[in-house]
Amino acid sequence: MGLTLGHFLREISQIIQCGYAIPKDALVVISQYVIHRHPAWWSEPEQFQPERFTPAQATTRHRCAYIPFGEGPRRCLGEPFALMEMHLVLAIIAQAYTLQVVPEQPGRPGSGRHATPP
Repeated sequence: MGLTLGHFLREISQIIQCGYAIPKDALVVISQYVIHRHPAWWSEPEQFQPERFTPAQATTRHRCAYIPFGEGPRRCLGEPFALMEMHLVLAIIAQAYTLQVVPEQPGRPGSGRHATPP
């Protein structure tokens, strides 16, 4: 039996997982915080780099290097709702604001871009 991320694991007998012996009835907790900042999966893990999540980048790392909703059979049932809600909130914000580029500024993130209510 493999580990279910984000949950506790109780095994009837000892198992070997990733080269470690996990004794019978051991309580195993996997930290998403540590996984999401582990230097083995992320270069400069404390930096904000949204390009890490492009489809091309996602294929270069382990599928469980980013697990905001857990993984396995006990994966969060609210994931589809959360993703749908994210799109709805973004649509509501886009309706309420007009994004503009200030003409005298180059198109660099954080410089000259602003949102104003219509």
